[in-house]
Amino acid sequence: MEQRNNDMFITACDIADMRKTAERINGILSAEIFDMQSARDVICDVNLKHPKNVWLYNLISFGSTPSQPHSSGVSIDSASASNLKQDLIWKRFYLFAKAAGKGVEAIEKEWRERQG
Repeated sequence: MEQRNNDMFITACDIADMRKTAERINGILSAEIFDMQSARDVICDVNLKHPKNVWLYNLISFGSTPSQPHSSGVSIDSASASNLKQDLIWKRFYLFAKAAGKGVEAIEKEWRERQG
């Protein structure tokens, strides 16, 4: 229970950092020319700071459990612009939701509704 309480505790600095990163993603996605290296950099940064985003995306998208991770076989380094954009869209959504204090169930429900 103690670990769960620590996971739920987000500081104002954490929230500001998540929002700043999500806004950085907005900039990358809305740029006239898509910068694949910036996309890769921010994806790696988010994955390092928020590894649960990968776990949750895999759980929602593929039904994988943490002990059975899904692998598309595509590394960040070899991902296409389309794949990078899709990953950035998820990460932006995840960061804004997490900064708003939403739990896993709420994030999953809202993401599924958005995907239609």
